[in-house]
Amino acid sequence: SRAMPSRAPCTKTSTRHAHATSQRTARWRSGAKKAVAAQAVSSSDADVLRLAEEISREAGELIKRKLGADIVKTKANARDLLTEVDTEVQDLLETRVRERFPDHSFLGEESGISLDEALDHSPEWLWIVDPIDGTTNFVHGIPMCAVSVGVAHREELAVGVIHDPFRDELF
Repeated sequence: SRAMPSRAPCTKTSTRHAHATSQRTARWRSGAKKAVAAQAVSSSDADVLRLAEEISREAGELIKRKLGADIVKTKANARDLLTEVDTEVQDLLETRVRERFPDHSFLGEESGISLDEALDHSPEWLWIVDPIDGTTNFVHGIPMCAVSVGVAHREELAVGVIHDPFRDELF
C-alpha cells in the first residue's frame, strides 16, 4: 500500500474539502458492498467485465514471461518494490482500456496519484489497477502474484477481477 502525502494544516476551506473527500471515499467503500449484493449486471457493466477479464489474462501472460525481474527501485519503504514489469504491465492495461473506452479514467498503483485525486475529476468510470499484486514474490521468482483490476461506475464498485496467471485462475 502507498503512503498518503501529508496535508496542509486545516483551515475552514481545507476542512470542508477534507470532509467532502472523506464522504466521497466512504461512499466509494460502501459501493463495494452494494456491488457484491447486486444480482443483475447491465450490458455496459458486462462490456467492462469482459474487457477486465481479457486484459487481466493478457497482463498475466506478460507477468509469467518475466517472473523474477530485477528491482528498479523501492517506493515508500524497502519492502515496497517496483520493477520495470510493474510499469510495463500497467501501461499495457491502461492502453487496452483507453483503446476500448477512451472516456474512462485510469488509476494504476504506479500512477503516482491517490484515489482521492482521481475522484476529484468526477469520472463516470474509473479503472483502479494493481499491475502486479505481490511484487515481492514476483521479484524473488515465487509464482504467487496476481493482476488486480477494479472498475467503478459513478463512484460505485461495478466490476472486480483478480487473475492469478500461474494457476490460470480468474476471480
